[in-house]
Amino acid sequence: MYDIDHEHSEDFIANEVKKSNLKMDVTIRRFMKGSKKMSTVMITFGCKEDLDQALKYGVKVGNSPEDVHLYKPTPKVVQCFKCFKFDHTKVWCSKKKKVPTATLR
Repeated sequence: MYDIDHEHSEDFIANEVKKSNLKMDVTIRRFMKGSKKMSTVMITFGCKEDLDQALKYGVKVGNSPEDVHLYKPTPKVVQCFKCFKFDHTKVWCSKKKKVPTATLR
């Protein structure tokens, strides 16, 4: 969920979300930037039915209805430090070790 009031605690948000006729418990995680709370909150639902219901109807936090979106983390970039190419590590690399070259001026 995006744009959640910074004043709302994780416990308050969890209690509000649970009021939405959910069958299982939810876990709330607020995103942080350093020590500052951000307005984005990640909810982990206890079962698929609860997730489907939240995606379809949203949830209510305080007096405001909030849309729920699937969280899609950005993939981590993997680089081999043997050949310096991407999408594999040196453990799985079949190439010869590349020696870094430097030029002196």
